[in-house]
Amino acid sequence: MKRRWLRVAVLATVAALCAALAGTASARVDAQAASAAKVVKVGFIYSKTGGLSAFGQEEFDGFNAGLAYTKGKCGGYTIDPTFVDDATDPAKAVAAAKDLIGQGYKIIGGTASSGIALQVAPLAAQNNILYISSAAAADAITGVNRNTFRAGRQSIQDVLDASGIFPPKSSGKKVVVFAEDTAFGAGNVAAVNNIFGGKGHTVSKILVPFGAPDLTPYAQQLKNSGADVVF
Repeated sequence: MKRRWLRVAVLATVAALCAALAGTASARVDAQAASAAKVVKVGFIYSKTGGLSAFGQEEFDGFNAGLAYTKGKCGGYTIDPTFVDDATDPAKAVAAAKDLIGQGYKIIGGTASSGIALQVAPLAAQNNILYISSAAAADAITGVNRNTFRAGRQSIQDVLDASGIFPPKSSGKKVVVFAEDTAFGAGNVAAVNNIFGGKGHTVSKILVPFGAPDLTPYAQQLKNSGADVVF
């Protein structure tokens, strides 16, 4: 299910890009419209390698599927993408974004990592470029600045989908959020607290270091928690 949403999110990245370019194209004067189509360079930063490489491949495939569908053109512009591997490392992603901006790129997209998106977003505002995050789900990305847009769903929507687990009038259940210790995991904790906690349930968390090779001790904590529901 999550991979299906990831693919949809990355296709939506292309759709958002097309909308932005179409708006720009419609503002051109007739003389410009009659000229040859312009080329727009777009940087796409994603996890070709690293802990989120499986999602990175989905992003890469989805973005290219979107380009194939539009024949590489949007609003009279030809899209010239440059793909950069961030190795699921926020520092590398930020360095890649700065490098692309330094080369004159005005549009950057990509990442399934909330932690990476939240570090690239400020660069978009500081340098007045367009940043379209794809599947990064942390709610904090929404409205972070006027230069950043998201093409996928966010954590609060995931939790709202699950909010009907308990009968409407029930309260006092124990909900445990079992998540990775990242911005994405923290976003899930906040969203579950907001939705389930707001209905009178008790919410606690067990956060696992990202990339931990053995989940046994954390699973044991979960087993001992007495949870009614694990999110």
